[in-house]
This record gives sequence, C-alpha cells and structure tokens, in this order.
Amino acid sequence: MTALRPRSTARLSAPAQSFEVPRQLAADSAANLLTESEVAQILRTSTRALQAWRVRGGGPPFVRVGRLVRYSNGALNDWLSGQTRRSTSE
Repeated sequence: MTALRPRSTARLSAPAQSFEVPRQLAADSAANLLTESEVAQILRTSTRALQAWRVRGGGPPFVRVGRLVRYSNGALNDWLSGQTRRSTSE
C-alpha cells in the first residue's frame, strides 16, 4: 500500500481579478435587455429570422448571457436607425 501525500494548498496561478458592477447599474442594464421573442415582435419578424441573422453576422447586435440571447434596447434602436435607406439602390 502506498502512503498518501498531503495535498498542496498553494495555488498554481493567481486568482482572477473580480469586477463588480454597481447594483443600480446592473439593474438598469438588465431592465433594458429584450428577449428574442420581444425583438421579433418589435421587428415584426420571426425568431428564426433573428437566429439566421446572428449566424450570418447580420441583424441587430446581441448579448449572450450564458446560453441566453438578449438584445439591448439602445443597440436595437441604433441598428434600426442605421437600416434607414432613401432608395433601393443603397
């Protein structure tokens, strides 16, 4: 039987620095995030169209929160403003 060695308590790397977001800022930012379904309703399109745009790299900018996809209200408005055209040749 082999003798068990005690575990080392030394860390292999330095701990990652934490970044704290003030609670009010986090609450305001989270309140301005829209779901995929909400954006589809606003744009009067399907969620599948939004998914296809994300794959191709088009469409409004989005945020990934874990596995969730969210859209910033401000970024959506900015994207919509950039979609305005004066003619079909643009």
